[in-house]
Amino acid sequence: MVSTFLHERVSAGDTLRLSPPFGEVSAIGDAGPLLLVSAGIGLTPAMAALEHLAATEPEREVVLVHADQAAAAHARRAELPGLQDRLPNLSVRLWYEDAADGELTGLTAEVATGLVDPNLIPLSPEAHVHLCGPAPFMSRVRGGLLRRGVPSDRIAYEVFGPGMLPD
Repeated sequence: MVSTFLHERVSAGDTLRLSPPFGEVSAIGDAGPLLLVSAGIGLTPAMAALEHLAATEPEREVVLVHADQAAAAHARRAELPGLQDRLPNLSVRLWYEDAADGELTGLTAEVATGLVDPNLIPLSPEAHVHLCGPAPFMSRVRGGLLRRGVPSDRIAYEVFGPGMLPD
């Protein structure tokens, strides 16, 4: 509802009255390994989680998996090398639908072309997982992680839009 309102009724220069974000969702889970999986704008909570961890738990083992249409469309991509400097146990795996392009100096990442393959996601057996992105993406990745043995109670997700993911 909010996105539709913003796109249809708000123009450049309009003044909006906003509140800070709030809610019950936490992307960082309990202590232990963390797997953040995002697509498109779903990267937003993952980046907030990484910033928080860099300030509070810099030694935590974290894997960031992000999918986007192309490297050029990957928002906040230029921030990843700095986060890797601050989070020495951060591994990054990127999937771009279009051919991988545009190396980013200072970023250590595995880059693949196509859609995220849940079987190729690096996965610690004790990892807590946070998914954020389009519902079909999250459903496919969640299903793959469940088939790999990740308990459903260790997979959290945020839906940016209507609908819920099936168990």
